[in-house]
Amino acid sequence: MMLMITGCGGTTTIVTSADSGLPPTSVPTTLPPTSSTPAVQPGVDAKVGSTLDLQGESDGEQMSVTLLAVVDPAKPSNPYDRPSRGKRFIGVQIRMQNSGSAVYSDSPSNGAQLIDTEDQGWDPTIGGVDPDIGNPKITPGDSRVGLITFAVPNGVKVATLQFALDSGFADQAGEWMIDHTQRHAADSGTPSATSEPTAGPGDTITLNGYDQGETMAVTVVKVVDPAKSSDPYDRPSRGHRYVAVELRLSNAGTTTYNDSPSNGAALVDTQSHSYQSNFGSVEPDLGSPRIAPGDSRVGYITFEVPKQAKLRLFQFALDSGFAEQTGEWALH
Repeated sequence: MMLMITGCGGTTTIVTSADSGLPPTSVPTTLPPTSSTPAVQPGVDAKVGSTLDLQGESDGEQMSVTLLAVVDPAKPSNPYDRPSRGKRFIGVQIRMQNSGSAVYSDSPSNGAQLIDTEDQGWDPTIGGVDPDIGNPKITPGDSRVGLITFAVPNGVKVATLQFALDSGFADQAGEWMIDHTQRHAADSGTPSATSEPTAGPGDTITLNGYDQGETMAVTVVKVVDPAKSSDPYDRPSRGHRYVAVELRLSNAGTTTYNDSPSNGAALVDTQSHSYQSNFGSVEPDLGSPRIAPGDSRVGYITFEVPKQAKLRLFQFALDSGFAEQTGEWALH
């Protein structure tokens, strides 16, 4: 569906795969159903609402990628974050469903590009419109939803989104046509179920890192939601709240653990939006500990999430998130 909103600030076009029932200026937060028919394959005309199955470079790496919406122009989430003069933000909302057998770990925005009607390519900008797709780790059967933001000149009309896995280095690339004048029918069928972890607050998961002998027993001690900052002058941005996850990291290996654990942590809500950690607002912050074999540390990792977000799981990996093993704890 295509909505046109005209006001003192100009015209906003929101192209979506279905009528979400939200106000026209809102980015859809509900997901259109997943198609019950095979996904559109590369080489076939895809559009907003279409799903492409894309292969990565690693064995078992396959993602079903859906273009959910194109918001043009898009309003930045931070009022101080504005495109440079003569440019506008465009927000592209995608769903990434892991339909393979390997964990997907990537920075999806690195593999995305908008192509305009003059065949010029435009790369993403940093941040801009939230929730950003970020750097997700997606286990088989699970999914993430988020936005990729582009800053393009005001007079440019975009025509195609191009996307490839592995930060754009995968051989296979998907393309979706962006037609701002055509109505698009919703996909049929029901959404695929997301995987649910068996662990929860109070449970311990043993994780391995990259280095030999690097093994940590990780326990989610508790989740404080909402959490109050330890600094009375530190408050979440308008419409958001702090959530603090208390972790215990116990070194069950044979080598010293030295890391910034917050870099490897993420919260995921029931709409599959992912949220990265905030700078330590709730104390004692877990910080950047050095933990000798047999020793442990306890502290908080703080997140800033929208007030209406319902959290589904906490995700954690060693080595600032680069380790192959990922632990997940259900939060509901």
